[in-house]
Amino acid sequence: MPNYYSTVAVHEPLPLALLSTLEREILGAAFQDAQPDGELIHLFASETAGGFLEMRLSELRKAFENLPDRATGVGRTLAAPLEAAAAGGSGDDDMVTVDIDEDAWLSVLQDISARMPQQMIRVTAAWTCSKPEPQATGGSAMLVTPKSIFRGSTDSLMAQFIDEASQEIGHLDEVTPEPGPEPQP
Repeated sequence: MPNYYSTVAVHEPLPLALLSTLEREILGAAFQDAQPDGELIHLFASETAGGFLEMRLSELRKAFENLPDRATGVGRTLAAPLEAAAAGGSGDDDMVTVDIDEDAWLSVLQDISARMPQQMIRVTAAWTCSKPEPQATGGSAMLVTPKSIFRGSTDSLMAQFIDEASQEIGHLDEVTPEPGPEPQP
């Protein structure tokens, strides 16, 4: 059975002074290979970006209540486990799991991008497989701005290339390769 691998990198090092404690915790859970560098942090994940943050319900509730704006990426990330804990009748000392999926860490980066001088953060991802197959490799690029998250895959880029090439060439018919020589016994 093949193994699938995915690496993710945030191109811009983030100034630690721009990140709240919760943003650091969320991004630290998502990017397991994050590397602090003085006043900056470089975000990398060698085995896909994402993870879980474990907190006591009382700590999670307090962190959520102390947010200046609950409509932020951090607020949206914390709201779902709070609602689930309330519906499940969890007590203050119970541990709650916060799922840090791609949408969660991208929304946190979106909040941070508004505080960055260039107001954008570039993210790239690559994936491959232990069994070389055309459909088992690829990648994506994301551009995070305060108002939008732009995403594209290598497949969408290839489709764009094909469209541009067909305009240049005038056609892109399926080409059937000539048969090769017969195998020799």
